[in-house]
Amino acid sequence: MSIVDMNGKPFAMAASASANNQSTATTMLFGNGPLSIDRLLQPLAANTHARGDKLVTGHAYARGGMQLHVDYIVGSHWRLQLKPDWALLGVDPQVGRQWAKDIERRFHDYADDDRGFIDAEGKRTLTMMMRELVLTHTRRNEGFMQSTWFSQQGTKNKTSFKLISPDRISNPHGKSNTDTCKYGVKLGDYGRVMGYWARERHPSEPGGHSWRYIEQYLPWGRRQMLHLFEPWEDGQTRAISDLISSLRRIELLDKFQDATLQNAIINAFFAATIESEMDSEIMRAAVLGTGNGDSSVDPLANYLGNTQAYHDGADIRLNGMRVPHLLPNEKLNLHRSSAPGGMAEYESSILRYLASNLGVSYEMLSRDYSKTNYSSARAGIAQSFVFFSGRRALVPARASKMMLTNWLEEEINAGRVKLPPGINNFYACQNALTRGKWLGTGKPNIDGLKEMKEAREKLELGLTTLEDEMAALSKDYDEVVEQQDIEDFDMKARGRTAPWNTSKGKVTTEAPGVNTHE
Repeated sequence: MSIVDMNGKPFAMAASASANNQSTATTMLFGNGPLSIDRLLQPLAANTHARGDKLVTGHAYARGGMQLHVDYIVGSHWRLQLKPDWALLGVDPQVGRQWAKDIERRFHDYADDDRGFIDAEGKRTLTMMMRELVLTHTRRNEGFMQSTWFSQQGTKNKTSFKLISPDRISNPHGKSNTDTCKYGVKLGDYGRVMGYWARERHPSEPGGHSWRYIEQYLPWGRRQMLHLFEPWEDGQTRAISDLISSLRRIELLDKFQDATLQNAIINAFFAATIESEMDSEIMRAAVLGTGNGDSSVDPLANYLGNTQAYHDGADIRLNGMRVPHLLPNEKLNLHRSSAPGGMAEYESSILRYLASNLGVSYEMLSRDYSKTNYSSARAGIAQSFVFFSGRRALVPARASKMMLTNWLEEEINAGRVKLPPGINNFYACQNALTRGKWLGTGKPNIDGLKEMKEAREKLELGLTTLEDEMAALSKDYDEVVEQQDIEDFDMKARGRTAPWNTSKGKVTTEAPGVNTHE
């Protein structure tokens, strides 16, 4: 049984047409008792996502917030640092390390090819796919990626991947939710996901009314579909955009800015006005329209004509400057165009609200550091980087590991890659073999000298490693050390000394006579 409105549509869908009555509609439909996350959020999803997409397309700050996620979570080059668990696998770490570096090079040769072999559409490299996936997840709080298999010209690999819009995942032909199929997700025992129903195209495109079923895993364990979202509670099937908590305020900010701009423009049109008192009969005639524009029968036209004639004839001057001589009860008002007070404060409060919603600092979102000192800016960036690190592990790192696993499975089964000595079954140890780090944008530095000094002291105290410090700078330890060896050999051949050897391996961060401690 469902509750419908006066047009026969389900009440939840009708209520979602307006932002103002969403809460009221939900209360009327479900009552005031506790609700599951799906029943609470999914009736609002379609309207929220449509408004959110328009917002991030047309609002500069919202779009900038999306771009912050993409740039800080993924960055310009998304790279693998493969670190299999050799102790668990029983493999000599020295032998395993060489195997891991070979896999890294092979994988990036395939994934970073500008012909887009890793992308089923042939448009994107690995970095581009991860940037798009993060952007989709930031907008919708979820993302989907399918593993595909077909021959491609120019490569032996048949493994590729397809990003799928969340709008395409839905119950086929609008069927109602059941215990085994909710919002396009097929469920098994204990609510375990078995597969997904995906439209062939976006619902707004021709051909968007046919579905196909995609299993999550093939019978031998190869993953076919990955759904990236962070559940709030048990039983949750789909997510809804985090922007739901700030949509209304951002929309009101747009209206406020538009009204303010219009007010400023109108004020600029009128440099001066004359205020006068008119007879009540003249005002009544003007409002009711008893005249026809003829000054002989229209009191308003007659009054204005006489007033204009008076002002034209009253040519009084003082030292060559004309002095307006007004009629009795008239006042001359001079106008200056100016922005209304409080606009900056109101805009700032809304941007702080949006920044909190997006998990970034106000300064990063607004690009305004004029009122921020070093300590505050560093604290804001540090807090934002914790958020970005969590999202990096949740979204692009999980998706990339699926890509690596499926590609490596094909390479091993095709005989192009051999397993490390002592390992005979890829499927029994695929998780340990594909364990590692994914390097994106490094942690931003505000004062490079101070933060380099901090890194040196942590190294001296044994609280970190060179590999970790280089990873924080988005650098691969092996690549850096190999390049230093090359440059060291070249410098010696030229009779010179490499910079990192001039102080016995120590980095000097203090100039003579300068105390960097605060």
